[in-house]
Amino acid sequence: MSSPLRFAKSIALPLLFFLVLCAPAANAEQVKNLKPQGYVNDFAGVLSAQAKDKLTALCAEVDQKAKAQIAVVTVSSLEGEPIEQFSIDLATAWGIGPKQKDRGVLILVAPNDRK
Repeated sequence: MSSPLRFAKSIALPLLFFLVLCAPAANAEQVKNLKPQGYVNDFAGVLSAQAKDKLTALCAEVDQKAKAQIAVVTVSSLEGEPIEQFSIDLATAWGIGPKQKDRGVLILVAPNDRK
């Protein structure tokens, strides 16, 4: 396994736990209404400015070093949709990761649904 890929994997799990801990929330979102605004998209409004800055810096570093993109997204609710389908729809709509390569990661948190 290459060093940048190992680096990316080593941060994914701690990053996910960090996001889950930061999450109590607001209103439901629909994939079609969500527009990406960088690596970190806090539609649920659960991340502090400091947390967003740290996550953005980390995602930028992974993009630069590993040539892989991480999108961190919080939504208040999945509106009853399975998280797997919501995440696939969102990742497809946004095109996470470099074109022609399978190097994109979506970290999705829906605090109202505890997912």
